[in-house]
Amino acid sequence: MVLHNPNNWHWVNKDAGAWTKKWLEENLTKLEAKEGDVTAKISRVINMDGDVEVAQRKGKVITIYDFKLTLEFSGSTPEDDDITGTITVPEVTHDLTEDEFVFDIDVYAENKEKQAVKDLVRSKIVPQLRAEFMKLSPALVAEHGKDIQHAPGENPSSGFATPKYHPPTGINAAKAATDVAPKTQANKTGTLVNTTSLSIDPEEFRTTAEEVYLTFTDPQRVAAFTRAPPKVWEGAKVGGKFALFDGNVEGEFLELEENKKIVQSWRLRQWPAGHYSKLQLEFDQNDIDRVTVMRVEWTGIPIGEEDATKRNWLEYYIRSIKATFGSLIQFRPMDLFLDNNFAIASSYIRRAAAEGAHLAVLPEYHLTGWCPERREFLSACSRSSLYLPRYQALARGLRINIVPGTFCEVHRHDPMPISEMPGGTEIRNMAYWIAAGTGELIGSYQKVNLWHPERKVLAAPEPPDGDPSRKVHKAFDTPLIWAAGDGTETKPIRAGMLICWDTIFPEAFRALAAEGAELVVVPSFWLTDPKDESFEGVDTVKINPDCEKVLLSNVVVTRAFKNECVVVFCNAGGVSQVAVPVVGRAPAEKIVKGSQEMTPAREGWIAGTKTEEMAIVEVDFQAVKVLKGEYKTLEDMEKRGWKYYGGPWMKRKE
Repeated sequence: MVLHNPNNWHWVNKDAGAWTKKWLEENLTKLEAKEGDVTAKISRVINMDGDVEVAQRKGKVITIYDFKLTLEFSGSTPEDDDITGTITVPEVTHDLTEDEFVFDIDVYAENKEKQAVKDLVRSKIVPQLRAEFMKLSPALVAEHGKDIQHAPGENPSSGFATPKYHPPTGINAAKAATDVAPKTQANKTGTLVNTTSLSIDPEEFRTTAEEVYLTFTDPQRVAAFTRAPPKVWEGAKVGGKFALFDGNVEGEFLELEENKKIVQSWRLRQWPAGHYSKLQLEFDQNDIDRVTVMRVEWTGIPIGEEDATKRNWLEYYIRSIKATFGSLIQFRPMDLFLDNNFAIASSYIRRAAAEGAHLAVLPEYHLTGWCPERREFLSACSRSSLYLPRYQALARGLRINIVPGTFCEVHRHDPMPISEMPGGTEIRNMAYWIAAGTGELIGSYQKVNLWHPERKVLAAPEPPDGDPSRKVHKAFDTPLIWAAGDGTETKPIRAGMLICWDTIFPEAFRALAAEGAELVVVPSFWLTDPKDESFEGVDTVKINPDCEKVLLSNVVVTRAFKNECVVVFCNAGGVSQVAVPVVGRAPAEKIVKGSQEMTPAREGWIAGTKTEEMAIVEVDFQAVKVLKGEYKTLEDMEKRGWKYYGGPWMKRKE
């Protein structure tokens, strides 16, 4: 490869996909493990699907890769010497840390006799794979960096090699066909600006064309997705001017066809003075399933501004519009496998952020599982707090709020009288709210109402006994924003947190409601499947096998209505849901199960009892405002004459 790149300044990249597959075949097939009479080894690379590039810009060599990897392993036990299966890694990317890779392990013709090999692969082979993946980026730089970067002191002036042309196919060909050659356009100041068009994929919204049209034309809706009132809004009419995002975007409505088309002049603040592009949006609704496709035609973009314009459009328009709320990540953790559970959780959080969610919620005990009878449980709890900074890093990097289930934290303290923990040790079940962008811990909560078996293991906070400084239920302002009133005012959503068994007690919700909570997040580990071994001998299940499911299906919605707030219930044992006043259960915009994307029903979403799934849920917080005006429950609670006024859990208003 001949390089002409003075001072290593320009962007240069090299495809390293074929080399990477060969590197994986050479290095991963060396991995093997043995434990007693059980053996396992990686036998071959079945498939590598994705892209790998080594790039250079401004003197720095970087690697960019994202691929799915499928491996085959073989193993043996004393009973069977021919056991085979696959390891699927859904994402091997350049920005994952060692403990963030996810591994799906399957054994061909699986039975209990082959379980020992599967366990050995998970416990011994998977850590080796993690270590090998971390070697890939340095290996790519060492092998290919010299091909795309001049050595110090070199600066050839000739020897330019024309890059090989790869004609576009499929969707890319369709995009290429729509590209328009650069044009010269005069702006309002008379200055000539070289312009081009922008190719953007159609966007699908699981709602009506009317709703999507209103999103761009109703000031209240505009304020909701821009997270601030418009700086200028002369109305959605021909000639009506607007300025959004504190004046960084401005334009004018040129053409309006209700529920079908919007044409605007549109510019970013940094563009040449007086220059506007033309943005055309068309809405096509499928009347069968009420899905609307928005097609975008965009011309007059200044040359060199295409990437920034597209990035801003996708980030601040599309992602924000689709992300009215957030995601619930329901999965049953593997007891004591903290690394594996974190990898599953972080993978789903990355997917949630990519889908535009503003909040990701995980279940209770999502790292350690609930197995206090195991002697390793205390040790696992002591390590769980080490993962909190990792979630903070995800919240910063992905710009998503995270409530990462709960952490069983070990503290030195006088134990509770009935505790079975070693003297001077107590375990606190803690939930945290991590703020998007900053990673700051803006809210925390220790579980108050412990389930009967938990009381021998966990410590609950001491009751406040009327002392307001020792209040255990506290609400806090979050980075989430919603438009109040007519859309000219925005306010932060005020939230509180509860955990699992707290759901039974209405007093806990009332305490948060009195604190002004409009959103209550409830991580939970509440089993609902009557076939689970934990239900053996339980009398309630004998009467009604679905009793736990019936309870949770109703109580969460009831708490939302009675306390005039949205309740997010994320449960490791199933029946996860988002309950909204007036609405009931909120619908899911998208459901992801492992690597599969499911088509959600339009009715309210409620998760199954045993499924691992992530739901992207849309919430209209205006329903909270409507219910407050109709039910006036909290208004009654704040009055001194209210028959249940006062008490140690309530906030008094004289």
